Amino acid sequence: MPAMMKSPVRTRGSWENCATSAVVALPDQQQALVMRRALQRMGWHVREAETAAGARRLIRSGAGSVAVLATELYDESGWLTCAKLKLLAKRVDVYLVGPSTPRNRCFARFVGASALLADPVEIADWLRPLQVN
Repeated sequence: MPAMMKSPVRTRGSWENCATSAVVALPDQQQALVMRRALQRMGWHVREAETAAGARRLIRSGAGSVAVLATELYDESGWLTCAKLKLLAKRVDVYLVGPSTPRNRCFARFVGASALLADPVEIADWLRPLQVN
């Protein structure tokens, strides 16, 4: 395999397949920890990004089929990042984490988010658990 090509199978503990990988960008460390644990318990491989640009870069590189973003990120809003991701890769499911107000729920639908989550553990209501080998 050429050096430039990346294998879809990684070493144990890292992402193995973009179809079972999620990119998480949550600046709140407690929320990020809860989200990572919830996804991992469901069999998902988790890649973390510190910024909106980092999340877009990971999705663009094929590192995930799901993105979980805070509504407010360091470099831009999660709303704008969601809209950009949906234009960049229509196949990606984007979940926003933020206050669940009627206005925010409408805005989440407008930018193409799969759901607006008030609590990171709600991800279990939206994503299917994967077979863990």
